[in-house]
Amino acid sequence: MKKAIFGFNELLRVLTPPSLIINTDGFVSAYNSGALEIFKSNGIALNTDLEIQTLSTNKDEFNNFLKSAMRSTDQSVGILILAENNKKIILKGSRLKSSTPQEEPSLLISMVEQNEGLGGFTILTQKVDKLKYEIKRRTLNEKKLATAKMQTDAIIESIKDMLFVIDEEGLISLANHSAYKSLGFKQNELIGQNLMDLAFKSTVGDLHNISKSLIGKSDINCTIISSSGIKIPALASFSKIQGHDLPDSYIALIRDARDSILLKKLESAKKHLIESAKLSSLGEMAGGIAHEINNPLAIISASTKFLKKLIRKGKLDEESVSEVVVEIEETIERISKIINGLRTVSRDSDETMTEKVSFAEVFNDVLGLCSERFKNNGVHLLIDINAKEYQSLFNCNRVQFSQVLINLFGNSFDAVEKLQKKWVKVELTDNDNYFFLKFIDSGPGIPEEILDRMFTPFFTSKRIGKGTGLGLSISKTIVEKHGGTLSIDAECINTCFLIKLPKNNTFDKTGVD
Repeated sequence: MKKAIFGFNELLRVLTPPSLIINTDGFVSAYNSGALEIFKSNGIALNTDLEIQTLSTNKDEFNNFLKSAMRSTDQSVGILILAENNKKIILKGSRLKSSTPQEEPSLLISMVEQNEGLGGFTILTQKVDKLKYEIKRRTLNEKKLATAKMQTDAIIESIKDMLFVIDEEGLISLANHSAYKSLGFKQNELIGQNLMDLAFKSTVGDLHNISKSLIGKSDINCTIISSSGIKIPALASFSKIQGHDLPDSYIALIRDARDSILLKKLESAKKHLIESAKLSSLGEMAGGIAHEINNPLAIISASTKFLKKLIRKGKLDEESVSEVVVEIEETIERISKIINGLRTVSRDSDETMTEKVSFAEVFNDVLGLCSERFKNNGVHLLIDINAKEYQSLFNCNRVQFSQVLINLFGNSFDAVEKLQKKWVKVELTDNDNYFFLKFIDSGPGIPEEILDRMFTPFFTSKRIGKGTGLGLSISKTIVEKHGGTLSIDAECINTCFLIKLPKNNTFDKTGVD
């Protein structure tokens, strides 16, 4: 121990700052003249039996400093407030390495009196702390900026439309992946080019100057030229990049309109096909409709001739006239139902119009048009629905649902027309949640090999020239728009199409696909 103290004294002799060495218990082991002078000037006799913390008014803080300094290999800083006069002494402590494992560690403490630089030392410490904080803050901000840039770049590159950042003259400073891919340019080839040299034939005139009239406008029709000279129909939108102290810059978002034009053409073609399928069904029923109207007209004609005959013979009496008038009125009502049904089914459907109707109303629209065709060809038609279900209400687009019934009646007629036993039966049942509408005919069922293809557009099992192959496909889509399903009941021994419709159904108001 004496050898260690001797070594400490030799160490302290070469140290200029006031310094002392204390052990783990806080007792002074050695000190130099500078330390002796500080304590002496404050009325304290410094010796090797002195326990430093007994001089302090901040014992807890001082003890924490000692523990921290003993544990750490770095320099620790603390404050000793003297109980004698409340003077503050700055302590900078460093743990001394033991020469042997048995030797207790000691602490070398350098001291600075408050009136000899405490203020400067505190300011320097504060500046270091501020510098550390600023470095940490800037590092964190740089990470945030890097993350934000990555996110912004990812968003720009994920936009499917062509995106350009341009200045007032239209010079491109940034273009996304979609722009390069759509126009066939290599990476960075668009930078510095004038977007307005690539886009022309705008509906708003010359695009060579980004004027206020363009800012905020969307879907401006124009044509944009690819690297190979292909003219691409497009829709352009312009918006100003907002920000203080930024040069005037704009975002141009240009959408390739070729797909939109193609979709419009497909929608138009699809609509024409649907109308063709409807007209085809009506055409097949035309003969029956004419006969259905001709019969009541013949009755009216005969009734008027009978009235004329009574007038000529002078036998016109109230009873006879009443009977004839009643018959004429009933016949006119019959014709009116046929005409109204034809008008309902054949008119253009408003895709969004729905109404609460009964099954009876929808069937009346259709039966007046097709029942005569069944009768004239010897096909027995049975509507096996009780009064309660027949008057049940459901939400539907009346024109579209009538088309479903016409298609299913037409399919059933075609299936049994050449059979020996010819009948078609319609059943309507329900449970708590659903209506079940079945169209059953005397056919032997649908062959298994074509069962999965029956609802495929343009597929038909009918002979050439008979049907368009769209009826079942359109019908399935319409039923699904009403929240239901159209399927083939494979368990039935005859051919059976089943419509399953929710009682509280909702109607999808988008177009029929």
